[in-house]
Amino acid sequence: MDDLLQKRGLALARALLTLLSKVQRIEDIRYILTLVHDLISKNPGAAQFFHQLQAEKPKEGIPELPFGPFLMLLDRRGDDDPYVLSKASSVVALFLSNFPNVKHGNLERTVQWFVKKLEEQGDAGDVARLAKDAGAAERDHRARSKVLANLREVLKKNDYRLVFAKERGLEPLFELSRYDPKHVNGRKIELLYSALYCIWLLSFHPSVRKTMTVPALISNLCLLLRTCLEKDKVVRMSLAILRNLLHIHRNNQLMISFSLDRLIQQIKAKQSIMSDKDVIDDVEELETALAKVVDELSSFDVYHSEVHGRNLEWTSPTHKSEKFWTENCLKIEDSNLLSTLKDILENEQNTDVLCVACWDIGEFVRFHPHGKSIVNNLDIKVPIMKLLSHSDAGVRNHALLTLQKVMITNWEYLQA
Repeated sequence: MDDLLQKRGLALARALLTLLSKVQRIEDIRYILTLVHDLISKNPGAAQFFHQLQAEKPKEGIPELPFGPFLMLLDRRGDDDPYVLSKASSVVALFLSNFPNVKHGNLERTVQWFVKKLEEQGDAGDVARLAKDAGAAERDHRARSKVLANLREVLKKNDYRLVFAKERGLEPLFELSRYDPKHVNGRKIELLYSALYCIWLLSFHPSVRKTMTVPALISNLCLLLRTCLEKDKVVRMSLAILRNLLHIHRNNQLMISFSLDRLIQQIKAKQSIMSDKDVIDDVEELETALAKVVDELSSFDVYHSEVHGRNLEWTSPTHKSEKFWTENCLKIEDSNLLSTLKDILENEQNTDVLCVACWDIGEFVRFHPHGKSIVNNLDIKVPIMKLLSHSDAGVRNHALLTLQKVMITNWEYLQA
């Protein structure tokens, strides 16, 4: 095959793809796909012959070469063969990675296929089905891994990143990068890392990076740092993405909202990861940028970010500071923070956040001259009362204390 490639490379490429567009037996399709894939992956120079086919006039009955036969296979319905889809998408990824230019339309159609596959893999109904079928779950894992691996190769070219974003590829990638600590295992971490890798590549394109201002993305990356601290590769990639997203719109403030500045201190204490120079650079850049944000923000700004980021923690000094509540209770009334705190009480699952939210409402009532009537007018007492039957004792206790502050005039006799 190597000799034939050297002597008749263009003719060989044309013959293989023409044959691929005509054969019907699945065994024949698999065989030709494997030949083409191995030819390009083992002989980097072979891609040039397939690239030259773009200049040839299409022949009747044969899809436009070189992408046509592969896109035809990727678009098949009803009889999708995992091996065929895997190899066809791998070859297309190799074309995009190795061709100096791609004819109009082929890139868009290929990217659309990748986006569609990512959307399918993030479908909630499909996830429920896979949970009941171990065999299907294994096949799905392999398919996801291959799609993400091929997409990583495509996104290494900067021009392709913008096309991917324009085809609405960011949303399904963000969904795949979401981490559920209840379902962590080695395979999940690998898929998570691959999705993060793709997001990292996308963050290098200036225009794409400017669109990465979704609070859910920053929140998720900070959550990954908090819950995957022992998974070094996930920590490295999350930090690298966050560094690239610095100084874009309100991203710096969002990072503060989700306590990235505090998380960095935990990361710096982890020797296994702080031996990596890239991590050290990322941490230093993030730490410096976030320190400037904290210096520029007032304590109310910080609290505002924490509430809207739904990232209430006892470690933040504002909650237990009488000075803060004395100076800012009127600002809190004028802002939308009480409505957000009410929504937290109604929908939040994290027990610590619920406890802090209860405490903050109690402190608002305590320091605002009309705090009780304001809280009653907003019906905040209703979700507080519901929390009296919460399964967590800490939440119940804080809800009771807050309810007492709302209902009793002489709050100072209550014991915190």
